[in-house]
Amino acid sequence: MNPLTIPAYNVATDPGIVDVTEHTLGDRAVVQHVRDHVTRHWRDRDALLALVTNNAEVFRDDFAAWLPQNMAVWVAFEREAHKVWNRGRRHYSARTLVEVLRHESALADTDRDYKINGNVVPDLARLYRLAHPERADLFECRVMPCSERAA
Repeated sequence: MNPLTIPAYNVATDPGIVDVTEHTLGDRAVVQHVRDHVTRHWRDRDALLALVTNNAEVFRDDFAAWLPQNMAVWVAFEREAHKVWNRGRRHYSARTLVEVLRHESALADTDRDYKINGNVVPDLARLYRLAHPERADLFECRVMPCSERAA
């Protein structure tokens, strides 16, 4: 079997994407899996950005600019929220999830710590509620004082 080459993706210019560099792999299934993941990632990324744009009134003004640069944080937050839900919890703290991400990244063998401003946590919870309406009660979200709903 001839080895296949998967294309390089620049993690710095493609935020949140898996770290896929130029590799030579002998397994077509692995290569296809990586390509499928990258395609799904960008489709999901575009859908999330549209969700934020179409519901701008529920997010802080700078969240739409923050999200594309921090997709890895969103993906990790979503993964942890799914774990909590799948373990049977129907109400949980978004701040606790972010603290778990900070803790795990501090213990990992990487130089990449999650530097998450605490102000973004409510936006992550709101995005999760919009992206997964069947799980909307997992996080409690207060009305932002400056939002139209508070008026």
